[in-house]
Amino acid sequence: MFGQELIIIMSNKKDYALAPYSVFMSYSWIYQENKIDSIDESSAKFSIEYLEKAARMGFEPAIDELNILPKNSKEMTYKEKFIYICSNR
Repeated sequence: MFGQELIIIMSNKKDYALAPYSVFMSYSWIYQENKIDSIDESSAKFSIEYLEKAARMGFEPAIDELNILPKNSKEMTYKEKFIYICSNR
């Protein structure tokens, strides 16, 4: 668990786009494949917000992940967004 905590601290304190993207990726690894539906809304929100942060910093892989979402994604919950992104890679 120390690794994920360090990534979150780095993401919050440094201008390093890989750190917030790594937070998102950590969540996607935890909830991969058959466990993806078990993510709760607050964890999905946390994950997607870090993905969006990386995208705002211009990190191309994060931008690519968000571009997977359909045009009506503003109507989706964070859980739906997380599942959609992780399922459509």
